Amino acid sequence: MLVAIDPGETTGYCVVDETKADILSVGTGSSFAAVYETLLKLKSEYVGLTLDKIIVEKFSRARELNSAQLFTVKVIGIVEMFAERHPDIELIFQLPFERKPHHEAARAKFAELRRRTSGLRVYQKAHITDAIAHWFAYRAKVRSSAYLKELAKRSIRGETNRNDTSSRTTSV
Repeated sequence: MLVAIDPGETTGYCVVDETKADILSVGTGSSFAAVYETLLKLKSEYVGLTLDKIIVEKFSRARELNSAQLFTVKVIGIVEMFAERHPDIELIFQLPFERKPHHEAARAKFAELRRRTSGLRVYQKAHITDAIAHWFAYRAKVRSSAYLKELAKRSIRGETNRNDTSSRTTSV
């Protein structure tokens, strides 16, 4: 199980069962304690699933920070501290631009979840959508990596993909 986090004054999160590629829950929190308590609860809430990955947006900025940005940095620190105290959890950082290509799909997923779940509110949309987009970005990277590894294995074994038209030649 993994949790994708969009940190900020309103922190969005998305809990995912990786074996089913399905969202188990989504939500928001507006305090440092809420973020930490949510992570702690997720560690034991789902029977048969283990929290083993946290994906969190990496913050990088060279200029002065306003209060909202400073809060974001502190939330990331809370997540890092949680991961440090639970060494069985892998902490994965992603930059904001990595989620951008997945925004439309994440918005559609939020709309679907909102239809299925009565507790989601419109004000949560942006934060939860960003968390879902981070999960989609991570999933795309994992799939790309697995595909490249498979291609490398086939190349080493001298196999070719029959559906790969780029390696076919045609005689005239």
